Amino acid sequence: MGAIAGFLCRDAMQKEDVLKSMMEALKGRGALGEGRYKGELVALGSVRCGGDEIQPIIKTLGGRRLAVVFSGELYNANALIRELEQAGERLVMKSCAEIVLHSYLLWGDGFVKRLNGVFAFAITDGTMVYLARDPLGVQPLFYHRYHGQLAFASQIRALLQYPGVSTVVDESGVGEIMAVLPARTPGCGIFRDVNELLPGHYMIFDGRRAAVERYWQITPRPHTESYEDTLYHVRHLLQNSILAQAGEGEYGCMLSGGLDSSIITGVLAKHLLREERQLRTYSVDYEGNGQHFQKNLFQPERDEAFAELMVTESKTDHRNCILSIDALSHALLPAMEMRDLPGMADIDASLYLFLKEIGKTDAVVLSGECADEIFGGYPWFYREDLRQTGLFPWSRDLSYRESFLKVDLNVDLKEHIASRYQSFMEQLPPYHGAEEEREMFELFSLNLSYFGANLLERTERMSSHSGVKVRMPFADAELIQYVFSIPWGMKYKNGREKGLLRDAMKEFVPTAIYERKKSPYPKTYHPQYGELMRRRLKEIASDEDAPIYALVERRALQDLLYGTVNRPWFGQLMAGPQLMAYLIQLNGWLKTYQVKIRL
Repeated sequence: MGAIAGFLCRDAMQKEDVLKSMMEALKGRGALGEGRYKGELVALGSVRCGGDEIQPIIKTLGGRRLAVVFSGELYNANALIRELEQAGERLVMKSCAEIVLHSYLLWGDGFVKRLNGVFAFAITDGTMVYLARDPLGVQPLFYHRYHGQLAFASQIRALLQYPGVSTVVDESGVGEIMAVLPARTPGCGIFRDVNELLPGHYMIFDGRRAAVERYWQITPRPHTESYEDTLYHVRHLLQNSILAQAGEGEYGCMLSGGLDSSIITGVLAKHLLREERQLRTYSVDYEGNGQHFQKNLFQPERDEAFAELMVTESKTDHRNCILSIDALSHALLPAMEMRDLPGMADIDASLYLFLKEIGKTDAVVLSGECADEIFGGYPWFYREDLRQTGLFPWSRDLSYRESFLKVDLNVDLKEHIASRYQSFMEQLPPYHGAEEEREMFELFSLNLSYFGANLLERTERMSSHSGVKVRMPFADAELIQYVFSIPWGMKYKNGREKGLLRDAMKEFVPTAIYERKKSPYPKTYHPQYGELMRRRLKEIASDEDAPIYALVERRALQDLLYGTVNRPWFGQLMAGPQLMAYLIQLNGWLKTYQVKIRL
């Protein structure tokens, strides 16, 4: 997908070394070269991971000299090219960056509403910078603004190269780390000087003021269609998104054997078979899981048999990637650095290793990410006891998190969560539908913006650093807008999580997968992994000067290492060895980024 960076300031011409350092920090996202634009007030840079396009693209259009850097993909590029050419615009390379530049000139600031894809880009005429981010925020974009200066970058690590941006974490940042991560409040960059351009927004900065506009928001609408008509529209929108994102080139599909990835596999396999082509599919597991798997409420069965069933039904060319425990352990800190923050520990690391294996045969792969957020696949959607807590339902055991927080910091985690929760609810659009549906609309919105955004970030970071493009058809703005207004009774048809999705796409999956209970992304059950995590965390805990002690109580680490408590930190999977892995990442982050706690 590549990456972008740049800044606007009075002495931009004297900051060539700064731009170079920012580009160097982004090299992990683009190994095929970089390009730069330098003006008196503005500097732009881009690194790329594929294609022939060299950025920035610089053109004189309509009497203005414009430059653009772009990261991401446009799924409606061909339709936009036709519109632009019919309007008299002359495109040479017909690349996404060139499309964006001509669209801006032709349609003005609001042109971003016409784009269908995942993107972050910057346009300049030398006196201002126009920044924009896709509706769901799949492509990252962080910024720092201070006294007439604006710096921006695809990742925090690059922004930290700009003068004045520090690694200080204040009270708000500590609240995020200890009460919210590995999710993150939209717009929050954790470090005191770092902000995030919100999904579905654009910003225009001219050195004096920053005008920020929201161009996309989920708006609740009356849903008057019958169940049968709703099924038809969901099927139509989802098939269109899958085929549009697959495109015309070579691609594969991640296949777990769960409902979401099986639906995408089924649609694509049928499409390719009509062209006498075979779909490549990929699944992942861990060494020893066949022997050590432990059935539980959230993961009642292994994926392997269901993936094999889907492969047989769809006649795909399938590869099963088995990850070693050592490789998983060694990838923990690199995965943290890909996020610039502690993440989902081995869940992040395993995805990175999985994508590296996929990259040996495919540069593009489709994934079922985001289906649970929009169709209601998580337990807190259908279990009232999990959502009536006043907290984030995926991180509801705040007392456990509080037990880890260093007492001397005196940060009120309950107050932090309450303020973030209340602020989010206040920013939702007015709801005029049935009162009994209001709570579910708020819950779906919260999940998409916090929990779902974390999973999208995980996929984007791990894929960008592996050199594989992961496309996510469920994360489609048109599909999401439609599905969000469907009443919960339809989504939860027959008392089944994602009942509507099951019925809409039933023809594409075997009966056993249609009826299968949701199973999350797989984790390792090998006792060796738990032993490795315990050993590494013991080494950290025994170091009196370990950075983690700036945030975490010693007693809490000792209780985790030697006690019997096994409570989840986040979601359904982060407990025991996974929590130890998260704390190892936290310590590594504090050390690598030389984080300073300043309350």
